[in-house]
Amino acid sequence: MEKEQKLLCKCLEIFGTDDPEQWKKIMKKAKKYDNLMRGVRPVNPRGAGRKGLKEEKADTIRRMYRKGVSVARIARELSVSRPTVYRYVEEIRRSMWKIVRISFP
Repeated sequence: MEKEQKLLCKCLEIFGTDDPEQWKKIMKKAKKYDNLMRGVRPVNPRGAGRKGLKEEKADTIRRMYRKGVSVARIARELSVSRPTVYRYVEEIRRSMWKIVRISFP
């Protein structure tokens, strides 16, 4: 009995309540927070959010960009936004940049 009292006092100290239902709610929130901090994305039960393009359209975007077509024109012709085009060509854009090291005497 004394052990249970100590445990309840500790829980009251840690959680600020001695109600087990409140503990469950607090632990659930703590788990969500922990997952967010580790980079785990929460499951979206409604399926809302960005759906992404079909791979065929993404390949078309990349192919047109490699040929030198402007981002604005790609967006206009494929009926997507410019940020979407940038998102799909980001890897290509990074590979085009070269790091130049300048040293002074």
